[in-house]
Amino acid sequence: TAAIAELGPLKVMVNNAGILDGYFDVDEMDEALWRKVIDIDLTSVFLGSKRALREMLPRKRGRIVNMSSVAGLNGTGGGAAYIAAKHGVIGLTRQMAVQYGARGIRANCVCPAFVVTDINRDWLRGLPEAQHEALVARHPLGLGAPEDVAGAVHFLCTDEARWITGVDLS
Repeated sequence: TAAIAELGPLKVMVNNAGILDGYFDVDEMDEALWRKVIDIDLTSVFLGSKRALREMLPRKRGRIVNMSSVAGLNGTGGGAAYIAAKHGVIGLTRQMAVQYGARGIRANCVCPAFVVTDINRDWLRGLPEAQHEALVARHPLGLGAPEDVAGAVHFLCTDEARWITGVDLS
């Protein structure tokens, strides 16, 4: 509320919080870790979107972009909680697109493949060479950088994307 009072109406909400889950499968996952990952990777998107919608709906205009992952499309690239959460982000985004599109709110999500960030840089350096090469080989344009994802998010927030909603951009 203070930010809106100082900076003006909320026009864009980008939900970009997330953690990994240690690549644990269902039979190995601790319930506390499951809940933590679901809360950070999915529930935060719900709560952030809910708050943003309170500001956007009265003005009948807004853009919500949620960060998912290719793991949310195909079930690889993470453990059970991470994959479940990222699938949930896609489903929630599609629901909001249908529910709020006619009311002037566009909702989309971006589903990056492997992006080199501060969170995973050390893990990446520790990979055996063969695993590192296999990971890079699965990415036709090479591993991504945060700027690559930012460009996609920016596009979805512009008027050039005014007729795009409910998309999961890989």
